[in-house]
Amino acid sequence: MIKTLEYIEATSLIPQQWSSDFWMIFSETGEFTWGDNNRSLVTASRFLHEFLRLDVDDFTTQEEYDDFVNTLENLGETYIDLEN
Repeated sequence: MIKTLEYIEATSLIPQQWSSDFWMIFSETGEFTWGDNNRSLVTASRFLHEFLRLDVDDFTTQEEYDDFVNTLENLGETYIDLEN
């Protein structure tokens, strides 16, 4: 049996202006890893859970924060690919 799934590339999901700051904080504090590991696909709900744990006040506005949270909530169980 062949199964397919839909996913969103993480680099297309994260706002451009957050890029370096976000990934530095996220990779250092996240409960999952990627790269050579086996957890490169995570659900948007899991990604949201991790995001809500981050201190992102230094590089985002409240409006950007709220928009991003809403986006992740709407994606629900859609996968996010952390490998790109």
